[in-house]
Amino acid sequence: MTEWDNLFNPLKVPAEYDRFRNLHDDQDTLDSLGTWKNNVYSALNILNARVVQARAEGEALNDATLANVVFYVMPFAIEPVEEGLELAPWTDPALQHTAFDILSIPQISQPNTALLRQVLVKNLKPIFSANPHPYLNTTTGKRLVRPAGGPGATQDYYDEQTWKTYPGIWNVLAWVVKNIPPDGYEDLWPLLIPPTMTLLDDFQAKHKLEGVRVVSFMLPTIPKQILRRTGVDELIFTSLKTGLAQLSNPETPILLRLVISTWLNLTLKVDEPQSFEFFDHLCTLVVNGIIEGIWIYSEQNLAAMKATIDALPDVLRALDTATVSFLKSLVPQLAHILAMRSNMPVQPENLNEIIELQKSAGRLMLVIIEVGACRMEGWKFTILDCVARCWVGLVDFSSGGMDLDLQNILREIMLRLTTACPDISQNAYKALLMEDHSMFGSLVGAPQNATQ
Repeated sequence: MTEWDNLFNPLKVPAEYDRFRNLHDDQDTLDSLGTWKNNVYSALNILNARVVQARAEGEALNDATLANVVFYVMPFAIEPVEEGLELAPWTDPALQHTAFDILSIPQISQPNTALLRQVLVKNLKPIFSANPHPYLNTTTGKRLVRPAGGPGATQDYYDEQTWKTYPGIWNVLAWVVKNIPPDGYEDLWPLLIPPTMTLLDDFQAKHKLEGVRVVSFMLPTIPKQILRRTGVDELIFTSLKTGLAQLSNPETPILLRLVISTWLNLTLKVDEPQSFEFFDHLCTLVVNGIIEGIWIYSEQNLAAMKATIDALPDVLRALDTATVSFLKSLVPQLAHILAMRSNMPVQPENLNEIIELQKSAGRLMLVIIEVGACRMEGWKFTILDCVARCWVGLVDFSSGGMDLDLQNILREIMLRLTTACPDISQNAYKALLMEDHSMFGSLVGAPQNATQ
């Protein structure tokens, strides 16, 4: 065993971390992991000192050593993606700081293609090749029409997942993706896409999230011709659709937001704007994925509802006036959310969560009025009614529910509705003021800037 091997071995993240959330009754394992984590601080610092020494003495580190540095250190460089969601319990800010120090050396922060290949071939391929993706030709990186190995191959694919004994390995793959130049994908594609699809198609939400993050890092630089020629674009769309079905996990909100934004970015990458394929992909996302796949089954799951509503504005802007095709589903759903508190006899315990959802619904309603202005005449009274009800709810629960951002959003909706339907201010708004000027006077007055 070499000197470098002795430095790397203590840094291997224990496989038990993959099931960390289920270890609350296994005190022996928790104690063992605690001991490992206490020791890993010094182990990472020792490696850092050795790398610093090598640079100071002009010692040339070969690609094999550098690849191992990346492989063993990247799992500690995983940063939190959302407050309260612990995706890498084996690391913390102190370990992240040391990891970033190690990874900042030029050979790693600005890697050449040879090092990227070394990591893929020597570090990642041996681990992921034990579970080849059934719909990928692992030699060419092309999509297979039928699963390799026959109908039972998909089940075999999930039986033994060796890669799950390497928690954080996805971040090694992410490092490769972030550093591949556009002209490097052609050569590295057969090595890159199998582990990416393995993560993306996993049945566990946390690993699917890892796969979606890798794809999201890939899309800005990958040439669209590779995705189209290999058929992997359709494999990714299929995988993203299954991600929209993950509705009862801690990762659900961030996974839904990232799946929707990645779906949009993949569409923008591979489809010609305004083409049939462009609209087909985005309509499938909105109708099958969100309206029929999430909203119908998750009305009581406020976090999932908010995540989809937060992610929809960019999708609707991309669809532009084609958004009017979905108004019969979008407007009533948002109206229901905005009017929620007007139907509650007492202040709910989750009032803050409801207010945040209403703000998201209000922001999306603003986008709908913007891109669907040509059809607002038929929806103006529905929108007016839900905004008025939401406003009344704000006042009724003012002791704990008054929210300035929501007030401003409601005012902005009224203003934009006036632009889309000029007659409404002469008729409906006046009727509101006549009904209760003290209640609605500040709603239909001059609005402040809404938070968007």
